[in-house]
Amino acid sequence: MTKKIFSILILIFSATNVYAELFLSEILNKPTDLKQALKFVDQEQDRKINEAIYVLEILNENYTKELEIKIRLYYLYEKNNDELSAKKILDELKKFKNIPQDIQDKINKIYTVESKSETTDQIVMANDKSGGIKYSEILNNPTDLKLNLKFAKQQENLGNYKTVIATLERLSDLYSENIDLKLYLLSISLKIDSKERTKAIIEDIQKSEKLTADIREKLNSLIKSLENQKKTKNENEWVKYVDFGFNLFEEDNVNTVSNSKTLFISDTISNYAANTIYDDTYNEFFVRSGAFKKLSDTSNLSLSLSKNITEQNKDKNKENDLDSLFVNYNKQFERNYTSGYFSINNNKFVNDAENVIYNMTLENRYLTKPNQNFLISSNLGVTDYRTDSTFASADNKNNSYYGISTGYEYFFEDKSNIKFKLGFNEYNARLDSYGYENNYYKISTSGEIGFLNYTVSHSKNSNKYDKADTFVKSDQIRDDDITTNSLVLNGNLEKFLNYDYLNNVYYNISYSDISSQSNILNYDYDKEIIKFGLTKRQMF
Repeated sequence: MTKKIFSILILIFSATNVYAELFLSEILNKPTDLKQALKFVDQEQDRKINEAIYVLEILNENYTKELEIKIRLYYLYEKNNDELSAKKILDELKKFKNIPQDIQDKINKIYTVESKSETTDQIVMANDKSGGIKYSEILNNPTDLKLNLKFAKQQENLGNYKTVIATLERLSDLYSENIDLKLYLLSISLKIDSKERTKAIIEDIQKSEKLTADIREKLNSLIKSLENQKKTKNENEWVKYVDFGFNLFEEDNVNTVSNSKTLFISDTISNYAANTIYDDTYNEFFVRSGAFKKLSDTSNLSLSLSKNITEQNKDKNKENDLDSLFVNYNKQFERNYTSGYFSINNNKFVNDAENVIYNMTLENRYLTKPNQNFLISSNLGVTDYRTDSTFASADNKNNSYYGISTGYEYFFEDKSNIKFKLGFNEYNARLDSYGYENNYYKISTSGEIGFLNYTVSHSKNSNKYDKADTFVKSDQIRDDDITTNSLVLNGNLEKFLNYDYLNNVYYNISYSDISSQSNILNYDYDKEIIKFGLTKRQMF
């Protein structure tokens, strides 16, 4: 087993250009994970640019002083022909030093033009000796172009944009060949974000024979920007996908045989059956259909249905037909990122009783600092065993459970992170010998070494049962300590092998070492599990 583990690790470390494929739902679940979010942006900026922009906009709200985020956002706005948004981000970038020269040149050009325009406006107002034009003067002189323009500028400075538009529309009808009037009207329409009116004004301007090539090009760019904004709104529709895949497992203690190779049965020590299987392999084949919907700029919903079939090579204790439903809702409230999860898992084992597990979890991440999160979550659920002629007393295991946990996440400058979680669960079973109190902790770290993404974790579960099991050892209440150490590697085969036909094919490799220490020898055991999986995702 150990040799196989080292062989897998050598294979992975010898590869290049591997990184894990990320999905928008993952980023929204962990919006403060800067490293993961930027990796998603790199991944999607040439494929789904609006999703990349959306993630950067969230990051820009949380990391207001992070220059790299603003620079990336500007370039994507430019790439997406979104001049309005690009202008807004330039307003933020002009406050920073050490920005790229091309961006600095753009800022200088824009604000030099605006400065000249502002100076012109001041001259116009300074020459207006009346102290302000009254509306009655406009009614008496509706065709006086100079007077009406002064009035429009006066109302614009006061923020009365509707009055400005009404005045300019009237003047545009009177002086239909005056393209400057229409351009002025367009600039006001853009300020009040009236997209339909803006589009109509642009179409009217484009009919003019006096239109220069430069102005025409700018108008075309504006139209693209408006269309992209409309497209972004339409992208709030459901994004659908189907996953097909399989997982291969190898386990060196598939029947959880005790370290002593003996067990208690009704207070008597016995040996395991001579044909007990230790090493075994089993395969899991699955299909999953899911969908994701962005509800607003701060919330999203995802759900999936899946079918998993597990087949075992030598023994039958792992064979199962699993049907699952999963629903996830995420919402951001200022520094709080709240997630709700609901799942149903229907297990139909070959050599065990069928059961259905219902679970609900509520989790909140509070952003204490840009690189630190405080975590708290609660969960509750029910496990319902189905009895039949073979498993007549299976419903004795029926239980309800609830729990709470707290944790802390810290992100380092190299974008790796460490996470600590401490929790408690209480299981109340129909038969007390199946009920227990669970206390646990888990420490994990994730990051990348060169091309390699990884997660390493260590956890310990302490389970203290409510009552002795008379079918095992009637004079002793079971007390277990289970320690698990694991390593997980995953990625995209297309990036790994550089073959287009492997697009959206992902691999997952994991190794787990489990050690249980118990006051009853039946539950004193060790085991190692290796898993290799492939998944193909088809988007719709």
